[in-house]
Amino acid sequence: MKSLFWAAAVMAALPVSAQTRLTDINPNAGDANPQNFFTYGSNIYFLAKPATDRQEWYQLNTTNNTVTQRSNDHSQISGGVIFRAPVRIGDNVFVASSKNSTTPNLYFSRFDLTTGTEVQWNPNNASSPNDPLAFVEEPVTGDVYATSFDAVSVSNQIFRWEKTTGNLTQFTSIGNAGVGSTGNNTNGALAVIGNNIYTTSFGGSGNNLNFPIVISRSTPNTYTEITNGGNRLFEATRYNVINGKLYFVARTGSAAGPVNLFCYNPANTTLTALTTYTQTLASGNVNIVNVAPDNSLLVAVNFYNTNPVQGEMLLVNTANNNSVTSVTNGVVTGTNYVFGFNSGDYSYFVQNGSTRQLQRYNRTNGTTTTAIPVSNGFTAMANFFAATDGKAYFSATTAALGAELYSLDLSNNTTTLVADINTGTVSSTPANFAQIGSTLYFAAKTDAQGRELYSMSITAPLAIRLDEFAARNSGRINVINWKNRKETAGDIMELQASADGKTFNTIATFTASGKADARYIYNDEQPFTGLNYYRLALKNIEGSTEYSDVVKAFVKEEQTFVEIYPNPAGNAIHVVTLKSGKVMISGLNGTSTLQSAVNSGVNTIDISKLPSGLYLLQVNEGGQVYSRRFVKL
Repeated sequence: MKSLFWAAAVMAALPVSAQTRLTDINPNAGDANPQNFFTYGSNIYFLAKPATDRQEWYQLNTTNNTVTQRSNDHSQISGGVIFRAPVRIGDNVFVASSKNSTTPNLYFSRFDLTTGTEVQWNPNNASSPNDPLAFVEEPVTGDVYATSFDAVSVSNQIFRWEKTTGNLTQFTSIGNAGVGSTGNNTNGALAVIGNNIYTTSFGGSGNNLNFPIVISRSTPNTYTEITNGGNRLFEATRYNVINGKLYFVARTGSAAGPVNLFCYNPANTTLTALTTYTQTLASGNVNIVNVAPDNSLLVAVNFYNTNPVQGEMLLVNTANNNSVTSVTNGVVTGTNYVFGFNSGDYSYFVQNGSTRQLQRYNRTNGTTTTAIPVSNGFTAMANFFAATDGKAYFSATTAALGAELYSLDLSNNTTTLVADINTGTVSSTPANFAQIGSTLYFAAKTDAQGRELYSMSITAPLAIRLDEFAARNSGRINVINWKNRKETAGDIMELQASADGKTFNTIATFTASGKADARYIYNDEQPFTGLNYYRLALKNIEGSTEYSDVVKAFVKEEQTFVEIYPNPAGNAIHVVTLKSGKVMISGLNGTSTLQSAVNSGVNTIDISKLPSGLYLLQVNEGGQVYSRRFVKL
């Protein structure tokens, strides 16, 4: 195998501001078309074209906005293909890539995100495996399996990349029946569940029947076909593994029959049809388009061979016995559906017809509502990206501006034109979004510079996600505890207290460890008498601050203790004691700021020279120390 490393082309850093062009990879008006963004730390690795017939790996260092070319020998082969179907698995990106125009094949390639280097297997060896079609990880060992053409047996086989050794070896030898033809494996007809590999076979007939098969890793040279009650399935594709079950779509009856959604359970080797469409559909019209965060499947069903077209969006609840819900309340005439994005409990999808609108489905209560209505006047919407600032960014088309950059506020469904990057009626068509910190990165086109890489500042995201926050009284102490569902190491949590629920002061500061489900506890040993209010000021390393809800704890008044009033106080504070003694007032850091003698009864102490803030007052009555906290306004 050959290691490829190219770092000669480093582009000058450009300042980051709203809609800033960062690159001119394909000079002048040429289209670099940055795509396939993979974030790793402060870096974004991506593919782009320095020339029409070439495509290379690039690295953007987001700390200084320098762009470095990381490969230099990928030229297009017959059909214009250079890279195909990159898949990130752990810290690596596996992809089929060309070598150059003199070796007209696509080869196994692995791009290491930790080092920014590429490894390609035997591109100059005519007998080596080529044209890999799909990649999947075996979760226990981390090994990666892929279907690829074997020049020796002249058929597609499965190859294995071993994580521990880095070696690539042929894993199956099934003969001319082959596994996984081109048409389906680019859609992901490859999966690993337990000791079995799931893919397709074209049966050696040359007709690309692509029926689903199971290959035991213990006996990799034979396979078992998955059938529907003894009836063969055709053109199986869109493999997804959820909770140990295999979900896929396939044709029934014949290679030209209707397409339906199936679930195969390896535990009892049963196959269940989850849909029962009878229409003879064009290829790929029932598609698993997304797996939501709760493992629900979003399935788009589009009938293009009807006039007018028809469409339906389904949700499969894999946690509830694979119950199927029509998100669109049945088949809708005159439209088809395209998945948009997920955010929280909502899944968003575009309804395409004579008009365009964005709908959202609440996976919790099962309701569908409109997020972007027809009245917005968009003739197309695409390339959605849900950022951490509570907005989704996307490309929307209007007659006046073409396809430009818009945002959707997910809290109130308000759309905003963010930028008309390619001014006039021509389109910039923003796409391929990625986010690091408070900066959004994407590809966009202008007539002058072509399609290049852009950046845009957005509201800095707050990584801390508070899950629990509570306060309780325990005698003269209040106990405050909380749990963060998510946090980033270095984020700051300031615990703040108040006597009136209006003026808060910090009483303790914590630094986040970066661990999920981290728990924190603080004992407030000097609370106010009566009701105490607490909140958290959550701050990320970039300076953004959010405040938690306010929690309360009540401390009962005890007759023998020292009392102070008013609290909060202005220029003077009154101290009531039962005996003579000494008073010391200090800041929370323990530094003494004021001392005074007091007599039994009411004593007035001048605090006009103290700066505003939270203070601790301690009265020493013959060795017995009483403490009270007060706020100086």
